[in-house]
Amino acid sequence: MMNALSIVLVAAAATACGSPPPPQPPTTGGDTAPHDTRTPIEQRRDTACEALGKRTTACAVDDAAKSLASGVGPDGKPYTKDMYERDTSRDVQAKNTSVFVDKCQKQHLNSYQVRVYEVCMHEERDCDPMLQCLQHVTDPQPAH
Repeated sequence: MMNALSIVLVAAAATACGSPPPPQPPTTGGDTAPHDTRTPIEQRRDTACEALGKRTTACAVDDAAKSLASGVGPDGKPYTKDMYERDTSRDVQAKNTSVFVDKCQKQHLNSYQVRVYEVCMHEERDCDPMLQCLQHVTDPQPAH
């Protein structure tokens, strides 16, 4: 598969050698969307990371609600309504999701690891079981 730079270099070399440039494919008028150069496994990883980012943020909000209800934070210190509102604001949720997705999508995962992400997201509805399931991403890959 050639990337855009390779195509430009091949076209430049062909022009420099005197042969005409290859014909351009017909355009459909407004199709300016860039070609996705990610591999299929990278596409699956990125989709899983986006879904996991949203779910883990929702789990954090659930944890904050539990802390508010009990009045005690995960550190054992008092947890107040002001702290809850700060920790669960839309801006904080968006930032947490974005940071998670960015880090997740930078990982070099094999197909087994991506599948763990996909299965955990699909099979586990509750936060704790999902987070436990995700720990299998570091298990040795089964032999085929």
